Amino acid sequence: KISAGWSLSEEGSYPDNSIGFLNSLDLVSDYGTLTRPKLVIPLQRLMKQEEIILGEYLKVPWEMTWSCDNGEGLQCGRCSACYNRHLSFKLAGVNDPTKYATEPQFSVSWRETMKVGITDILKRVLL
Repeated sequence: KISAGWSLSEEGSYPDNSIGFLNSLDLVSDYGTLTRPKLVIPLQRLMKQEEIILGEYLKVPWEMTWSCDNGEGLQCGRCSACYNRHLSFKLAGVNDPTKYATEPQFSVSWRETMKVGITDILKRVLL
């Protein structure tokens, strides 16, 4: 098995993260390899803010994770990956511990926060 962390929130921005593409890639491995590994994508039905809620449940050390498209010392805070990361933390109602070179700029009202429980998320991960 090959485990990957692609999620639903990436599908709109990156065509090679779409469920269709990844399912096709899985099929290719049946024809292109002798061992025929299976691609396992447990987060493919989750949006990024749901991943964060799940990560909080699993006690992920967020300060050790990286989203930035730039490989500098700090995450830049200006690229779309940084913006989506910071926004998703806000939507999940979780403090973003990321140290950004420039703080991403936007505001999220309480009405925009995610109202989904960990039980709902686990059901979709474990399908």
